Amino acid sequence: MSTIAMGGWVDDGEILKEQWEPGMGIRRVNYCIGEDDTFRSMQLIVGWEDEESWVTLLKHGAAGGSCRGWILKPDDYVRMV
Repeated sequence: MSTIAMGGWVDDGEILKEQWEPGMGIRRVNYCIGEDDTFRSMQLIVGWEDEESWVTLLKHGAAGGSCRGWILKPDDYVRMV
């Protein structure tokens, strides 16, 4: 289960140290929007192309909202977050 730091520092370092492998990429971006259509939080999922390898990182932002996911196609990539 992911946690959210309310305005505080969120560190994905421990998860990445344990589960990251060179060459893994961002496979999915989860984003949550409040009832007033404001951005609430974001979460990255990294891994290889097969979903079994995906590693869910922590949510960055505030709690609540309606969350949706954007799954990247194999030839898509995120350059910077």
